[in-house]
This record gives sequence, C-alpha cells and structure tokens, in this order.
Amino acid sequence: MSLAVWTLHALETPRVPRRCPRCDAPRRFVSSGKFRLNAQKRRIDVWLVYNCPDCDDRWNAPIVERAAPEEIRGYALYQDNDPAAAWSCAFSVPGADLAVPWRVEREPQSLPLTVELRLADRMHVRLDRLLAAELGISRAEIARRASGDLRRPVTHGQVVRIS
Repeated sequence: MSLAVWTLHALETPRVPRRCPRCDAPRRFVSSGKFRLNAQKRRIDVWLVYNCPDCDDRWNAPIVERAAPEEIRGYALYQDNDPAAAWSCAFSVPGADLAVPWRVEREPQSLPLTVELRLADRMHVRLDRLLAAELGISRAEIARRASGDLRRPVTHGQVVRIS
C-alpha cells in the first residue's frame, strides 16, 4: 500500500462573527485583503480590515500592536497590501471561523489506501467528512474501514489508513 499525499487548500478566508453596529445585527465579517497602518511616534499598529457583508461597515482586526518598524517582520508587505500576507493573517485572527470551504489537491487513488494529510492553510475540516467527500463513500463506511477518532479535525501531517 503506497502513501498518497493530499493537500487541503482553503477556498476563502475565514469570516469573523461580530455584531455590526450599522446593521445592529450579528454578521460574519469578510476580510477585505487590505491592511491599515497607523503610527504613533515610533510605534506602528497594523490591522487587517474586515467588512460587513451587508452594509460594508468596517472592523479592523489587530495584527501588530505598538511595535517599532524594524521589529515588524514583513513590514513592507503590510505597507503594500500584499495579498498573500493578508490571506495568511486572516487565518490567525482571534475568533475567526476556521471552518471554510476547501479543496483537495491529490492524485486519483483506490482503496485500500494510506493518506498523509497536509494543510496549506490553518482551517478546521472534520476527518470523516473529508474522507467521505473525497472517496465518494458514506461516513458510516469510512468509520468501518478506518480506525481511530474520525470526528476530530484534520491535523497537518496526519496519516490515515483506509482498508
């Protein structure tokens, strides 16, 4: 039985559940992919800007607080609104809902199978749901063919054997 590698990629950044002050209702704020920087003397604050999906009200998620520019790794990326840096930071925002849509990069395989799972982005995907979706069989069948706690989230580098 050969080892197959499956790499999971998020299709969108996590949304942050917050109460929108303009809508006066709970909303799932979406990352704009832009940073806001502010300087106070020699100290810099960096925020990732989020928008309400209904009214476009803004909320700034703190990324760096009160640091000297030379202490901030990737400072130029924040200044240039680098899309890759914004994508990466969105997965580290406290309170973000890491259950995002995903896709799997893999070669076609047949059972029995040993799979190493790799996460390209920090996200929550339940192992049984991933295996059932990718192999086209029910979660009950996955439970019969694989051992261990399949209801837990996938972790980077995890190896699963399916008979």
